[in-house]
Amino acid sequence: TFLICLKNRAHATKRLVKYLNNFKKSLNLFFADGGDIDQSDIIKTLLTHHNYTYKKFEVDKDYFYFANKIKNSLDLIKTKYCCFMDNDDFINFDSVLDQLRFLDENPTFYVSTGKIINFNLINNSKIDDLNELYNQDELVDFSSNFKFLNFSSWEGIHVTEKLFQIFNQIVINKIDNIRNICDALNTSSQVNGKIKFNKKDIFIL
Repeated sequence: TFLICLKNRAHATKRLVKYLNNFKKSLNLFFADGGDIDQSDIIKTLLTHHNYTYKKFEVDKDYFYFANKIKNSLDLIKTKYCCFMDNDDFINFDSVLDQLRFLDENPTFYVSTGKIINFNLINNSKIDDLNELYNQDELVDFSSNFKFLNFSSWEGIHVTEKLFQIFNQIVINKIDNIRNICDALNTSSQVNGKIKFNKKDIFIL
């Protein structure tokens, strides 16, 4: 399931829905809306072959509300794997299939991801500042050396149960700073099991 956390930016949501409608295979999508405008009419323009849920939450007043929205969404998602998708992301679904196959074949891994390419879109026609967002080790195995690596696991395929447990702890501990939320996610993911980063695979634009 792709978890799309919304907060306004309706123009980006419209563009994302158009992109998703160009993908012919069925996708599981969960839209968690913490904005002060209702985007359900935009989501209703998704083609019927996609399985989607749109849930309106309290407005994301701060990052604690944001983390709690994620925790509550993950509690409702019943698929084995889950992936964050921002409404300005273009996910390479061929890469997703590769990541899912890898996780199914390697049960000691809890996250699998690939390259994230950042870009700026100018007037919907030109692309500027193409660069890779992270340069990371291909394997994270905390159990082999008990050393945390500088690794972002936010953009990747997660085991849903483990991701829920992480955000449940974030909420219990009332973490309301985005950097600390990301650090909690990244360190907890490393403790949970191995992480795979495929440097040859473009995962997100």
